[in-house]
Amino acid sequence: MKKKSWTLFCLFCFLFKSVLGNLNVFISQTEVKKLLGLDKELFYVRDGTINKYALGFVVPVPSEVEALHFSWFSLEDISPLHYSITASSSHPVALHHPNINISWTGMVPFQAEVWRLSMKCTGEEAAEVIVTLQIAITGQQLPASKITNLKLRRKKICRSSQSTGLVKEKEKEGVPAFVIFFVAVGGCLTLIVIIIILVFVAWMRSAKNEDTQHKTTRYTSLPNANNGPTPSIMSSDPRKQVAPQVYLPGVEVNRDQVTTAGITNDSDFRISEWVVSLGHEDDVGVEAESIEKLAVERQSLVLGDLLNEGTFGRVYQGCLTRPGCEPQDVMVKTIAPGSSEAQARFLIQEGGMLYPLTHKHLVSLMATTYDGTSPMMIYPYWCPGNLKKWLLSCHQAVSTHQSVCMGLELLTAIRHIHKTNIIHKDVAARNCFVTPTFSIKLCDPALSRDLFPNDYHCLGDNENRPVKWMAMESINSGHFSRASDVWSWGVTLWEILTRSQQPFPDIDPFEMESYLAEGFRLHQPVNCPDQLYTVMVSCWAHIPHHRATVQTVYNHLMDFSTQLQQFV
Repeated sequence: MKKKSWTLFCLFCFLFKSVLGNLNVFISQTEVKKLLGLDKELFYVRDGTINKYALGFVVPVPSEVEALHFSWFSLEDISPLHYSITASSSHPVALHHPNINISWTGMVPFQAEVWRLSMKCTGEEAAEVIVTLQIAITGQQLPASKITNLKLRRKKICRSSQSTGLVKEKEKEGVPAFVIFFVAVGGCLTLIVIIIILVFVAWMRSAKNEDTQHKTTRYTSLPNANNGPTPSIMSSDPRKQVAPQVYLPGVEVNRDQVTTAGITNDSDFRISEWVVSLGHEDDVGVEAESIEKLAVERQSLVLGDLLNEGTFGRVYQGCLTRPGCEPQDVMVKTIAPGSSEAQARFLIQEGGMLYPLTHKHLVSLMATTYDGTSPMMIYPYWCPGNLKKWLLSCHQAVSTHQSVCMGLELLTAIRHIHKTNIIHKDVAARNCFVTPTFSIKLCDPALSRDLFPNDYHCLGDNENRPVKWMAMESINSGHFSRASDVWSWGVTLWEILTRSQQPFPDIDPFEMESYLAEGFRLHQPVNCPDQLYTVMVSCWAHIPHHRATVQTVYNHLMDFSTQLQQFV
């Protein structure tokens, strides 16, 4: 009797496996790319095996996406499967009952079929709506109680449309005829003025560029001192041309004194000698001596396009040619003629901060030279270039997968500089660069205060600081540590997820410390999953030693990245 019962049980298990073993439920590569930025298919059930990672992950859906598409099928050589589908909304006011374009009950097709789940917001109220889709699967050879339930959840962002009612009221009221007449006349006059201004601007530009022979970037190198007067530094914009002076900024010396000191256009110039000549060797002498070996002849560097410009700071694209090496595209940071000595010292101090570190996610100083008026710091050139400017020019949000990869790469760079006991103090998107493969490289903060003035504030002590990127203990006390770099990393990841929005835009810089002390933090971005936001919040603990370390944040982010990959 027992043997017979065991045989029947084994037969029942075989039939159950054979029925469910032919089921496949997945979403296509195009759909995964739209939601998560991954070029893979996402299987919820593959040959009857349920992917628990995929079912347990709540996928965020942007507000502009109004429908999701699912694919499924079962094999023909096994008993057919029957299904029953139910869908619900956690916030019926913001999003009514979801609909599908197939029958709510029926039989799973034997060939791959795509069906649609509609999730259109009503616009009556803004909310984060959890849409739950339940699929019950059973077979003809099994009793109705043996049902396999698949539960899929999506988080849809719905926005309100409050302006709809106002527009309708305006339409009912009507507009007087005389208002329409004056608006039409004013519009015509405005259009005529704009056309005249555009024609005048075009004529002025053609008059200035009539001597240009081609449209490529123009380069110029600095000739030897014996070959005549020094030419101006040329860029593609004639308005950006400047003529280098033969004196040091802020120092009154005659030509004979400058020539004797050896700090004009001679090829044997050394930055440390220039610093000593200014009498500030105690301030930047260590940095100058350490990067002295990087000095190259000015004739080996030619300047091209002006990439960025502030009040006194300038960033150029250039070309560096060294003996025995191929010409290399470089980025050059320098200051304008007539700038103060303090600005020149800051350029040397901050420009040499990461020298001589080498890491695949660091932008380190590679050479220095002197243009007759100020030092020039030379770095490798990367395109698209500055991360903040690239994010501001993006037309769509960075995908979750790409954001996580960028965050991990930035963490490896921070971890590397911490091993050498260097604290960056200014980790932000403006101090990162993007490569052609969309990899991230951390750079020193030289000239950032001048090139991105809206990101820095003075709290009454005549020192600009990135208040809204800084940890609580760093804002007024000036205490920086590895924990403060972790805080700034969290803000930088928030920048990446929001396409470089300004953190805390409505908070006065003088109130930032008290605002953070009250427990307020940056909000969760729309396209940021809960697990990723939890990692970011761990970087913003009130007490420094309560924050996650760089290695801990890296491990948590790696776990989340692995989770993204596992259910795909």
